[in-house]
Amino acid sequence: MPGGPKEPNFKDFDAKMKVIIAQKGKIFDALKEIQEKFGPREEGDAFDGERQALRQRMNEIDLERKTEHDARRSKTDEIAKVRKLRTEVERKLKDLGAELGAFREVSDIEDAINHLMLKLETGGGSLADEKRTAKRLTKLEEAKSLLNQLAPLQEAIAEAEDREAALQQEFREIHDRIGSLNKAFEEQYNAKQSKDKEVRKTTVDRSELMKQRQELRNKLTTFNEEMSKLREGFNEQQKAWNEWREEARVKYTEKIEAERKERQRRYDEYRNAEKIARKKTRALKRQNPHEAEIGAAQTLIGYLKDRLLMSKRDEEDRKRRAALSTFDPLASAPSGFALAAPVVLPKAKGKPKADVSKPISIQHNAEKLRLFAAVGVAAPMQLSDVEKAIEQLQAKKQEYEAEIKTGDLELSSDDEEEQEVAEEEEATA
Repeated sequence: MPGGPKEPNFKDFDAKMKVIIAQKGKIFDALKEIQEKFGPREEGDAFDGERQALRQRMNEIDLERKTEHDARRSKTDEIAKVRKLRTEVERKLKDLGAELGAFREVSDIEDAINHLMLKLETGGGSLADEKRTAKRLTKLEEAKSLLNQLAPLQEAIAEAEDREAALQQEFREIHDRIGSLNKAFEEQYNAKQSKDKEVRKTTVDRSELMKQRQELRNKLTTFNEEMSKLREGFNEQQKAWNEWREEARVKYTEKIEAERKERQRRYDEYRNAEKIARKKTRALKRQNPHEAEIGAAQTLIGYLKDRLLMSKRDEEDRKRRAALSTFDPLASAPSGFALAAPVVLPKAKGKPKADVSKPISIQHNAEKLRLFAAVGVAAPMQLSDVEKAIEQLQAKKQEYEAEIKTGDLELSSDDEEEQEVAEEEEATA
């Protein structure tokens, strides 16, 4: 099937993988040589153990120091909050002092209020004096309220000062602990540096060897990544190729099967053309079981409409002949007009006129009567019943048409066909 993906080349993939594997083998040999240069590890392991212990202790000290720094920062924030609170309280206390004036006790303000109330009750002084006295009373009440607020503010200031002093003491203690931790950290750091110098004196240049080893390991990582990419790319190509082949196989199989079925269908159709025609006829009859009745109803409707039309024409012709037989030229002549000779009207010939008041009977042939019986509608025997019969035929036709099925024809099987033939023969017997 054209348009498919390119088939993966396994030989090319295998050759590229072998090249990378050979390069990795050289790197492994180089790593082995570097490992041999490191020499015995007993003494180095001892130094490494001491250095590791010192490094661990330095990390612990550094962690403790960080904790103390955080505590000191927290205490600094608390001290700042306390100082801010104390400043606000002192400002309020200062404002209250300006409002209170010389009053420092609630009892003094109450005595002044009683004195002014007595003055108002005795009525001594003018109206302006009374207004000033009332205004003074209002201010004294405000001063009394402010003085009631003074004691809690003073207590808050004292409490803030005590807390600030306690926080300052904690801050100094934390600062001292941080200093001790810094000193211990420096001692541990110096001890580690001393151990590092001893290791460098007694061993080979391990840092250079470790650097070389790390470079080789990085190359190994690069080669491994290249191998993974090659393998993933080959696997994806292989997967796409297999999927396309499977899809092509399925489509080819479906095509072959469809061609086989079409050949079989044509062969069966050629061999069973007559049988299939009978099946189609029966299938059409199943879809429209009242095809004969619908055709009969349609034929009868047209037949009765024609009878009505012919009856109408006969009636119009009869009326026209009756008008001619009674026509009088003198009655229709203009005024002053005279005929040269008297007009003798001819006598009507033929049968006497029919009585139009009597019902007009109609007759039907045997074929029409059979069709009426087939659709189950009584044949009209008088002209006045024709329109009613047409309505009944139209209703029957709609009833039959409502039972018509839609969709594709469903041919019956051979067994069903034999049963249908037997039923038809039994019905006609």
